[in-house]
Amino acid sequence: MEVRGKAPLGSWPNGLNLVVRVGAVLVLTALVFATWATQKPAEATFSGENGRLANFLRIIAALAIVTVSLLAGSAAGIANAKPTCEGSLQALVDAAAPRTVVEASPGCVYREQVTIDKPLTLRGGIGTEIRGSDVWTGWTKSGAYWVSEKSLPNFPSGNAYCDPRVANNYRCLWPEQVFIDDRPLLQVASDPRVGQFAVDDNRRVNIAEDPTGHAVEVTTRTRWVVGASGDVTIEGFTMKHAANPAQAGGAIRNNGYDNWIVRNNDLSWAHAVNVSLGAASGLAIIGNNVHHGGQFGITGSKADLEVRNNAIHNNNTEDFDPVWAGGGMKTAGAVHVVISGNNVHHNDYTGLWCDEACNDATYSNNRVHHNVRYGIRVEISDHAKVFDNVLWENGWGETDGRNYQQSAVSIVASRDVQVYNNTMAWNNDAVVVANPQRTRGVGGSDPKFDTVTDVHVHHNTILATDYPGFPTPYALAWVRSYPEGNIYDPLANNRGYENNYWYAVPEGSETRYRWNADLSSLGAFNDTLGEERGHYLSQAEKDAVVATNNIPASPQHVLPPDPAPWVISTVPSANATGVDPATNVTVSFSEEMLASSIKTNFKLFKKGTTTPLAATISYSQAMGGRSAQAVLDPDNLLQKGATYKAVVTTEAKDLAGNRLDQDPNLDGLQQKAWTFAVRT
Repeated sequence: MEVRGKAPLGSWPNGLNLVVRVGAVLVLTALVFATWATQKPAEATFSGENGRLANFLRIIAALAIVTVSLLAGSAAGIANAKPTCEGSLQALVDAAAPRTVVEASPGCVYREQVTIDKPLTLRGGIGTEIRGSDVWTGWTKSGAYWVSEKSLPNFPSGNAYCDPRVANNYRCLWPEQVFIDDRPLLQVASDPRVGQFAVDDNRRVNIAEDPTGHAVEVTTRTRWVVGASGDVTIEGFTMKHAANPAQAGGAIRNNGYDNWIVRNNDLSWAHAVNVSLGAASGLAIIGNNVHHGGQFGITGSKADLEVRNNAIHNNNTEDFDPVWAGGGMKTAGAVHVVISGNNVHHNDYTGLWCDEACNDATYSNNRVHHNVRYGIRVEISDHAKVFDNVLWENGWGETDGRNYQQSAVSIVASRDVQVYNNTMAWNNDAVVVANPQRTRGVGGSDPKFDTVTDVHVHHNTILATDYPGFPTPYALAWVRSYPEGNIYDPLANNRGYENNYWYAVPEGSETRYRWNADLSSLGAFNDTLGEERGHYLSQAEKDAVVATNNIPASPQHVLPPDPAPWVISTVPSANATGVDPATNVTVSFSEEMLASSIKTNFKLFKKGTTTPLAATISYSQAMGGRSAQAVLDPDNLLQKGATYKAVVTTEAKDLAGNRLDQDPNLDGLQQKAWTFAVRT
């Protein structure tokens, strides 16, 4: 049994055709009467009452023309928008019997959130859409801006960290969205320019572009489809625009119900996550185009989930901190997950990411390319397989001078992982297996992940290039990130074997591999547990790999500039008052730093003096560097009522030797300096 929606009438939304048509009839009628009333046939002339009638009809005609013109003008933007569907999709769902198919109207947009509370299939027709936005008209020019007549609802911002690489960035905490003719505007705090919008104190939208003749869509809902039942299939829709908060599920969300299938949809432009299926079994995301998610395209936590044959690309558009959570897809605490046959590209920063005690994860037959930092990442997880994937040009969007942090395949603090039969070409690093101390890192976790055991990397093909003078790219690196790490212990059973490598030039002094030390010789690498029986491909073998896997024959990237490090935050903050005399001074950096350079270039002065206070300076960092911190602990209590100046000089350096520059917009390198006052 099927329940079908009605197709839209005409090309404008509900009721507007009728209004304009009635207006047109009024114009024609008034014009006819006015023309008749002003004629002077031989047998009659119009004067007195007849003359007043003529004038009255002329006024009616003019008013009708003005009315229709205004209607047409105010509707011009709506006319550019796709027509709104007749009737409610939620009403069709409510009227449907369980385990039936609800057929949505083709060629139109449903502007509503749909809750599915029974087992059924929700099927879109050709061109059917669900949007979390409404078309807004009634804009008023006020100074330099056009201001909306309507006010936005209040949206929750969620629990989020915004990208510290972007100065003055709070966008990840702002779920509001505005689109002009389907073009997204960038939200700013105030004073929007062309291509931007701001929200004023009355929750009205301010834009710098004349909306006349354009479709202006403003997001007013947080979800597209939410679950209140299991055994649901959603297929054949385009869905876009949602003001969903971070860490609160996708614009499509199953709410923990089993047996949800999302297939053959185009899903985009949710503020946080486009689609999340989690905390249930029998879940599948198949054959979708998932793109331009504000934080992620797909998430799935504590799930039995299959993700197959999707395009997952251009996600993290809202500048969430990607070290914390941002990219193409992330699963956490998965019970069983299969990610296969997907095309994953141009995500910021990770393409496919399994984190926080994922169990039994399989990544196979995916094509993963041009992701900013990582292609496939398995982190603090057990029992994963990564095989038969093709990965190229990953890790070049940002380098920050860090080693080990930009790879096609990244295995971090994990156990029982197999990486095999993958083809990797022209990535910053190809495979990195890292052994950090997670209990002291970001998101401290089960101590078992302080160890790395039973990781095998074998039968992979790696095409790579030496970059003299550039921070070392590795073909295969096994990295111990803290002294007590076990990754090199033979009893840990970590090993690599029978991997194939290709470089355009013979071995020289450039590092290519790592096992307990950087190595430039494959022969030396073969003498370690990190590689056994590894060998170099011939030119003919390399050409066959390129042809078979349909990948570039040579690197396509341009090496990005390695940006200078800078201070993200300080404690105490600049101009703070009432600071406790026992306070230590803390700075957080944009990337991992050279510890020795910090300890000699982080100083504290009492205002009016030029001699730094005696102090102990410590430096620490977590894997990934985003929490790199230095702490200055004065030998004595700070003086009550005094003002102090803290300085990190430009001699502080990152791992690549780049010196600190607090403001790259100014000529020359700029130190970080700020003052604070101690309480009396």
